[in-house]
Amino acid sequence: MKNWKVQSVFAGCAVLVALLFVVAEVEARRGGGGRGGGGRSFSRSGPASSGSVRSHKATSSQRGSNRGNMHDKRSDNRSNRQGNRSDQLDDRQDRRDDLRDDRRDYVDDVRDDRRDWYDDRYRRRVGTSLTFTAFRSLSCTSTLIVAGGVTYYRCGSDWYSRAYHGGNVTYVIVTAPAGY
Repeated sequence: MKNWKVQSVFAGCAVLVALLFVVAEVEARRGGGGRGGGGRSFSRSGPASSGSVRSHKATSSQRGSNRGNMHDKRSDNRSNRQGNRSDQLDDRQDRRDDLRDDRRDYVDDVRDDRRDWYDDRYRRRVGTSLTFTAFRSLSCTSTLIVAGGVTYYRCGSDWYSRAYHGGNVTYVIVTAPAGY
């Protein structure tokens, strides 16, 4: 029974020692020192290097220099943030300009396509001639219409007039006669 009590005491002490090492390691990583150190540790190049344990106080010129450095860093950070904001605004404006240009290009393309369709359908086809064989092979049934003494052939929405080219009969696409 004594053996069991002794073993549990040793085990408890070992756990306690291990816990103290873990706490000391965490404290050291956080920057804490020993007792009463106030978060400071000794440096080999500081005042303790000569054997003195007194704390080293910064002179007023060193404190002013540190404040100046901190002010410079803050000023630099502020300038960087303002520069980043300016770059972001420029990028946003460039994207807006690109989108506006894309919309304009799209509208211009649609307008050009509409004009091309109209020109192909109504303007460019007038004056085009078909051979007799090509005219007879059209998918629509032609209707003979005489208007103003001229014979027209209507096939769908297109109007044709008979003509001769090189002694052969051709059919020329014309505009609809008045009244049709």
